[in-house]
Amino acid sequence: MFPLKKLIKNFYLSEKSMMNETPLNKSAHWLEFSKFKSVSEKNVLNFRKSGLSYGLDGQEQTTFGFFTKVKNIVGEDFFNKNILKKNIGNSEKVFKFSKSYVDFNQLVLMYWYKIIKKYITQKKIKVICEIGGGFGQFSELILNNNNSKLIYIDLPMSNLLASYYLKKNFPKKKFYLFENYNKQKIVTKKDLKKYDIFILPPSCNFEKSIKINFFINMRSMMEMNKLTIKSYFDFIHIHASKNSYFFNLNRFHKKIGKEVISFENYNYDKNWNVISSGKSFNQNWIYYVLAQRKFKNFKKNIKTEQKKIKELGKEFKVETNFFILKFKSFVRLIATIFIELLIIIFGINFVKKISNRLNFIIK
Repeated sequence: MFPLKKLIKNFYLSEKSMMNETPLNKSAHWLEFSKFKSVSEKNVLNFRKSGLSYGLDGQEQTTFGFFTKVKNIVGEDFFNKNILKKNIGNSEKVFKFSKSYVDFNQLVLMYWYKIIKKYITQKKIKVICEIGGGFGQFSELILNNNNSKLIYIDLPMSNLLASYYLKKNFPKKKFYLFENYNKQKIVTKKDLKKYDIFILPPSCNFEKSIKINFFINMRSMMEMNKLTIKSYFDFIHIHASKNSYFFNLNRFHKKIGKEVISFENYNYDKNWNVISSGKSFNQNWIYYVLAQRKFKNFKKNIKTEQKKIKELGKEFKVETNFFILKFKSFVRLIATIFIELLIIIFGINFVKKISNRLNFIIK
């Protein structure tokens, strides 16, 4: 097991490297989530309770109905194999189930893994790349079900938590961290043979001859700025092998700082064939596309799919009018102050009951 000091050292090394980059890869969304996070050994050990995973972790209380629904969808064998065996990070939202732990976020990820399982478990899938994977829960499912190399690319805080989380789950795997990269400033084919899991920040260099068979991005491109999204698509197009797959799950639209990030405008080139697509099973403002790299014999080209996404996404257009946005911001501020006053006077449990009836969400 890595000493935590080593993981924290890697965090600061990669953070320093990113701060020196121009343009900065951090969007307004991630700059906001990075505020006030205190990195310490204690906080890393308890990252799901200490606040370090805030913005990276969909911690919600799981209902028995949702638990049963997902278990039935993915099948009992798959469910039993992949359910959490440890409460790594000490989440307060999981509940004990026999000798395991049930976690809302992992249940959602199990569902999505089932969607791509047929394609990602093929013998030809030797190298998988997850971009923006939070603290590594989906990568855990990948490694638990595939004998593949994993390249994990995200911002330094995510990488710190993912390296800790994945090492706790896979102690025998060989990890390549930013300090390894710092020695030669490039990932080589030789490195790919030597190591099992690569955890790196954006803008790291890879030998052009390195080919990746499966790319994944789930709910993080929608939080990037347009320049960063383009750089990731450039990376994907360079390192995609013939017939590579790309699973993309993101919002139709999301406003990040002054930019509106829209799925319909993602920088796909024309050489992608859509295998499967549709709205999220529990969030209809989120859309997914599973596409395969193709140069001829298309059944459904990505450019046609993006036109469809544009039409479907009209229902979820975000407001860009300055005065309306300011008004909504003012209303949210007043509502927040009002709720905080209610909490002070009546307590959090009372306010939660009232807010649930009014369909508010208190986080």
